[in-house]
Amino acid sequence: MSEVDNKLPIALPPGIFRNGTQYQAKGRWYDAHLVRFFEGTIRPVGGWAVMKDASGVDFTLGTGLPRGAHAWRANDSTTWFAVGTVGLDGGANQTKAKALTGQTITDITLGGGSPQVQCTQNGVNAGRAYGQQLFGLGLYGDPGSGAVLTDCDVWSFDNFGEELLAVSTCDGRLMRWDKNIANDLAVVAGAPTGNKGIVVTPERFAFVLGAGGVYRRVQWPDQESLTVWTETSTNQAGSWDLQTSGKILNGKRTTTETLIWTDIDLHVATYVGPPFVYRFDPKCHNCGAIGPHAMTVLGDKAYWMSHDSFYVWDGRVIPIPSEVSDYVFGDIARVQRCKVFAWAVPAFNEVWWFYPSRDVLDKENDRYVVYNTVERHWTVGRFGRAAGAGTTVTLSPILATKGGKLFQHETGEDRDTEVPYVESGPIEIGQGERYIDVQKIIPDEKTVGDATVTFFIKNTPSTSTTETTKGPFSLAQETSARFQARQVRMRIAQNIETGWRVGVFRLEFVLGDRR
Repeated sequence: MSEVDNKLPIALPPGIFRNGTQYQAKGRWYDAHLVRFFEGTIRPVGGWAVMKDASGVDFTLGTGLPRGAHAWRANDSTTWFAVGTVGLDGGANQTKAKALTGQTITDITLGGGSPQVQCTQNGVNAGRAYGQQLFGLGLYGDPGSGAVLTDCDVWSFDNFGEELLAVSTCDGRLMRWDKNIANDLAVVAGAPTGNKGIVVTPERFAFVLGAGGVYRRVQWPDQESLTVWTETSTNQAGSWDLQTSGKILNGKRTTTETLIWTDIDLHVATYVGPPFVYRFDPKCHNCGAIGPHAMTVLGDKAYWMSHDSFYVWDGRVIPIPSEVSDYVFGDIARVQRCKVFAWAVPAFNEVWWFYPSRDVLDKENDRYVVYNTVERHWTVGRFGRAAGAGTTVTLSPILATKGGKLFQHETGEDRDTEVPYVESGPIEIGQGERYIDVQKIIPDEKTVGDATVTFFIKNTPSTSTTETTKGPFSLAQETSARFQARQVRMRIAQNIETGWRVGVFRLEFVLGDRR
């Protein structure tokens, strides 16, 4: 065998490729958990810490399941976070709204004690926490033939200046809260009932969505008002029925317009002034949102998950090419699609979606998919949160678990027992017909030994060929690593809970035998 004569860089493109088999991900990253690709490095996502009150007691949301959240900033620069829970079928007293600021969390549910909002056990809807399939093959996976799907209940929030506006789909009334922790939510007098959501426009109109129980209807009071709902020639109150066969799910505002999603399309509301006040334009068909919280705004663009693809709005609807769409949409439990929720991490140019997989037994979110909106790559992972808000207002994202705990994310390096890793598809490292004999791993200067690399060696592409494992090897310094290979898969994993980085490292080798 000759002396060392080559150094082979291991530099795979950023992002995960899951549209096919592991072998089809040749020369790409194939699987990941709690890692991100950012500015030429692989690194772990930030850790999380449970939120506590001044006495050191964990904040808790009670026994209901989180189904909607919102963060906003008051005029004095204090930040507020609201979250709504929904009870199990028949569990109306679990349907609550809570508000958090600093180290104080307050139950602001309309009516205070039990019963709470009007999700009574005697009503048609008693705070339905789970999506239901009335006919077909059961509660999991795709609907069966003739299935009728009933979505779970959710909360919709927005802020009208400093005030919080809220709608629970099982209650249907528009409620407001004045940011006084001594008060509960109060019903907005004169507003329609039977509503499905709320969004405040850039022009400060309160759009009630699905107003009066009409799934296509948007209704609003006079500008800057929550009390003048009757349309006259001297005000700008009004309503509009969208020209769609879909049902309105939710809305979001950008800096200049208001976006309204149905389950089949997107409509843009543009302010035109009296007498019509708003113009509503459909912008696409078969691009609707998969659920009422499946959309978010990052910068001046909106991103959402549809039923089988992802989209961005930047003045027009653009499908986002995704190298993980086969995996995500083949994995998602569509009956539970109402639980999908999106949030943004501006510091890393990311949009996240949590969703429930087909195999999850408790029907709650247990997977995520992330899109880097600048570098335009994707990653995935097995981890779930039920509701939350990103960092456009709060210093750190606040996310709620299905068990009702609140966590600050992207803070510190504590990730409970979760171990971040990324794993590749096959990488051809042989030189033509020859094997190479790897002798040393040379890490890049960004690595300080807090991650390891493991190689899975296979010298033929046959699926029946058993892989040989070599490692894990430290990426702290030049490390001796003696093995022979033509094809490897690679796994980089966290070794120590730090903000580690892995860039391009090299394999020092000599040419080996011919195959």
